Amino acid sequence: MYVRKATGKAWLMIPLIIGLCLICLGSCIHFKEDAVSTRKSKSPSETFAKERDSIPTSALSTNSSELQGIYIQAIRDFIKTAYKQHATIFDTLYFGKHVHGQPDDFPDIILPNELEHTVLRLISPELGEKLQKERKERVYINLFGFIEKEHAEFVFVVFKHGFNHQYDYTIKYRKNPSTSDFVIENIEYMNFAQTK
Repeated sequence: MYVRKATGKAWLMIPLIIGLCLICLGSCIHFKEDAVSTRKSKSPSETFAKERDSIPTSALSTNSSELQGIYIQAIRDFIKTAYKQHATIFDTLYFGKHVHGQPDDFPDIILPNELEHTVLRLISPELGEKLQKERKERVYINLFGFIEKEHAEFVFVVFKHGFNHQYDYTIKYRKNPSTSDFVIENIEYMNFAQTK
């Protein structure tokens, strides 16, 4: 068998071909990672952020007292709705102060100590998990808020019984043009405890 020795321009072509192959391979891997991460995003908050192109609460032009006000309103509505629909009375609600650089991070606001005869505590997710293991009756909530100029949506992801996902409440608001207040547009409830 005769092997011809590559000379001149042929040697220049080999690095070019290898470079093109590496670029194609890199773009395929990047595309695959995007497809996998899209398929894995199942949380209501991620879905809402992608569908509505919502504004992260940390980037709102509203001042912190307005942001604090809408969060308190949502928590108050959650407590009232849980009682009205399921006769649920909360002693204490533990809210996770999740901050991971995401659009659904909990904003830098202060919650009142008590609301609707319910004690409110803002704690780290790690402490929430520890408290759930100590006493399974404690209610831990991941609260995701998405606020736009004319609409707002809050998703209450409720954990109990040793950090098991129990149910979600989604409360959607629209801004009343005459008063500039947010009013309830829709409330959705999804039970996860009975589906296990």
